[in-house]
Amino acid sequence: MMNEILKTNQPKKETTGFRKRPQRINKEGEDKKLEFLKREEIRTMRKDLKALREGKAERDRTKITGSKSKKGGFINTPVSVTKKDSSPKLSFIPKSSKSPTRTNKVLRRVGFFLFFVFTIGTVYWVSTFGIPGFESLSPWKNQEDIKEDLFISEEPEKEPIVVEKETISPDIISIEKTVSIELVNNRGIFATATEQLIEDTLPENLFSRILIKNKETGEPVKLESFAEDLYLDTLLKNIGESTGETFNFLAYPQEEGQREVLIIKIEGEKAPGKTLELWEAKIIEEGFSLFGNLLPTSTTSTFKSFDVNEEIPIRYITISREDLGVCYSLFKDYFILSSSFESIEKALGALDAIIVPTSTPTTTEIETVELLPLENIGQLFMVGFEGKIVTPQIETFFEKYKPGGVLLLSDNIENKEQLTTLTQELQSLSRRVSGLPLLIAVDQEGGMISRIPFLEEKTPQSEIETTEEAYIIGLARGKELKEVGVNINLAPLLDDLGEENFYFERAFQKTPEVSGEIAKSLVLGQKDAGILSTIKHFPGYTDVSFNPEYDLARINLPEILQFKKAMEANPELIMVSNAIYPEIDFLLPFAFSVEAIDYLKDELGTSSLIICDDLSQDSLLNNFTLKEILAKPFRAGVDLLIFSGWRSPVDEAMDVFLKMVEDKEFSEALVEESVLKIINFKQIID
Repeated sequence: MMNEILKTNQPKKETTGFRKRPQRINKEGEDKKLEFLKREEIRTMRKDLKALREGKAERDRTKITGSKSKKGGFINTPVSVTKKDSSPKLSFIPKSSKSPTRTNKVLRRVGFFLFFVFTIGTVYWVSTFGIPGFESLSPWKNQEDIKEDLFISEEPEKEPIVVEKETISPDIISIEKTVSIELVNNRGIFATATEQLIEDTLPENLFSRILIKNKETGEPVKLESFAEDLYLDTLLKNIGESTGETFNFLAYPQEEGQREVLIIKIEGEKAPGKTLELWEAKIIEEGFSLFGNLLPTSTTSTFKSFDVNEEIPIRYITISREDLGVCYSLFKDYFILSSSFESIEKALGALDAIIVPTSTPTTTEIETVELLPLENIGQLFMVGFEGKIVTPQIETFFEKYKPGGVLLLSDNIENKEQLTTLTQELQSLSRRVSGLPLLIAVDQEGGMISRIPFLEEKTPQSEIETTEEAYIIGLARGKELKEVGVNINLAPLLDDLGEENFYFERAFQKTPEVSGEIAKSLVLGQKDAGILSTIKHFPGYTDVSFNPEYDLARINLPEILQFKKAMEANPELIMVSNAIYPEIDFLLPFAFSVEAIDYLKDELGTSSLIICDDLSQDSLLNNFTLKEILAKPFRAGVDLLIFSGWRSPVDEAMDVFLKMVEDKEFSEALVEESVLKIINFKQIID
């Protein structure tokens, strides 16, 4: 590069002649300078190069005269050295009359490097550790104070945003196909989804699952959004303690068109209260948009009840004759809502097939009890019969059905001798056909309900004032019952009643706490006499002005403190009512409801045998089929079924129940466990 600069500033001819001349002074020094310039120093030595050329040209003109024309040389105009300082103007390299040696150049570079390192190190030390006397920069000062002294504002550290991973709940029932749909927002889910589903070809009469996601976030739509879209948010909060996020939205194409089903798993104890009743009333009054189908507000229809396979209850209201409506059911731990009768039937059937029975025998019971023959099923029943003596017809009945107990009514009782003979013959007959003792029960409450009128102890419950008096009455009554061959008294009655109630005259007519204490003493008296006691009718026939045996009653859940107090005496049996308590189960009578029986066990324990009120009552026969009346209490957890035959023949009821067992409509494990429980219970009978 240096040679190109020289070539540019002098004529070619003169340059060639000059380079051949031998007379050059201080050639060694100039060669070193040229070598110095040839190196990478040229970028910082431009001014020195100019001064070097001017000085050289002046010396040549002084020592070599006449050898050059006026136009020749390196520059056209002579420059006096005295007029301009030719020394290089550098920042770090000192002025020198001689070119630096290789050693000097190396030392200079090292010095430059050390100076640079020293400068950087000093700046770092001061900024990091501070200088004595400058407390604000001291490393020992609190860092927050330093920031404050230096007016440094630091934004608070933002917490990382944690995005919960959305999970899709598993399939609840068997499905044929899965379809994914993306929506812009979570409003109008069902109407939009239904429109999109019409475009898809889904298998007819089979369930396809619809997965709905938010298009913007990619997250699956939560149950909360479904509930809001169907106006179910308040309802679902009252159905159970929690509903979690386990739910399926299903499409069911049928002959009349595509229908939809929503199945929700309910977590915790179900306690719908009156919410379902109010929800139904709101639908009828205001209308309802179900899966995009509008139920008109002008409808005059009302919700009706129906049982799938005479076992699973549903409620429905019709929108059109093309099987379109609002159908729902509370079954086991699931809430099912659909837009057609056919689809909810199929959904409930699929659920029933996969739900494992909650009641199974223990390992010990399976090992010690052989498979019980069908003739032992009768042990689950306490039956009524006609007549005051054991007839051939009664013997035939016992040989075929082998009932676990009998209920004596007024028509079976004439006098002490007759009654004693009857009970002895019945016990003998039972032991002969089944090898087991017979449970013989009466309603001997005292007062107006005294099935054995000739017994001396008939004090009404309303006249018992103290616990001491109650024990004496219980002991005396128990001894009289024992003497005529009765081993169970279906008393005392503990319904919490007011004067306007149907059962008021039969009650203690005290506060729940006092009634409970008196009942406890009465039970202890009967127990000491060798009689098994029954507290009834849990949780109570309250606010009923009519006879609940004729009309199905709906009752607010009453006070149960009196039952809890009486349980301190460990009564052998608890009789449940046949009324509906919407706060526990909106659809079914207490004796029919799994939730209701679970409520009893939670509140009173499981030590007592659970027995239902008479199932042969108009209030039940007018609202349910005979098959339902027998199957529902058994499935719900009632241990002993009373069927008096008062309104329906006993043998017909027994045949219906035996047929269900033969058809395996109940699990073998449930049947075995239930029969075994009665057999074990009878061990306490003398």
